[in-house]
Amino acid sequence: MKTPVFSYQKKNTLVHNAPASVKLAVQFLLCFFLFLRTGSEKAEITVLAFCTAVIAAAFILARLRFQDLGKLSFVLCIGGLYAVFKIFRLDFSGTEDGQFRLPAGTQEGIPLLFGIIEVHREEVRSAFLYAFRFFMSALAALIFFHTTPPVEIKFTLEALQEQAGKIFPFARRFIRKRNPALLLTLAIHFIPAVFQTWNRIDRAAKARLPRRKRRCIAPTRLYGELTALLSCMIQQAENKRKAIVNRSAREGTQE
Repeated sequence: MKTPVFSYQKKNTLVHNAPASVKLAVQFLLCFFLFLRTGSEKAEITVLAFCTAVIAAAFILARLRFQDLGKLSFVLCIGGLYAVFKIFRLDFSGTEDGQFRLPAGTQEGIPLLFGIIEVHREEVRSAFLYAFRFFMSALAALIFFHTTPPVEIKFTLEALQEQAGKIFPFARRFIRKRNPALLLTLAIHFIPAVFQTWNRIDRAAKARLPRRKRRCIAPTRLYGELTALLSCMIQQAENKRKAIVNRSAREGTQE
């Protein structure tokens, strides 16, 4: 059975055995520095290369398969679409003498199709760098979810919340009332749950339909699957919220 993207895989590796708090901190730092703009091209490339090396090392140490990279194909599609829309600029405003002209201040661009489409050399570099950053951040998230059990994430966030209450006593009332650890736990668990639920719904839909009819009713099937996904995710989120609240209440009673 194909393992859904962003799902936990139990293994005995250095990355799997690392504390969840360390992996969570590294995940946030990597995402921050991947998209950090320093104003210096050399510094940005250096930081990007360092983050890429860290992610590649974690991928190897976690003993993940290169087939797992195929699970991020949708990330490449999203990044590619962003790059296309960022590189090719459409302009229908400049129509002097019935001819399309480049807007003022953009003469460094390369006009195509009578100036309707304009390609900027700098935008090409910026777009592909952003697509690469987006893919590497998704790969870092893939490694994190593949190597960290959901229960450890929950305990780590609760421990951080407890320490925050000790460091900032004035925020204890807000923490007890809002319970940000619960909200973060639900949000983080929501990411792999979406793909796991979608995988089950898609397999169930394919099993019910003959192979020759799948393409004919693809739009209808997609609409039905998305509707089922939304309903399932709302129900799962509510069930998980109730389970976490009940468990926290029992632990508080025992104490």
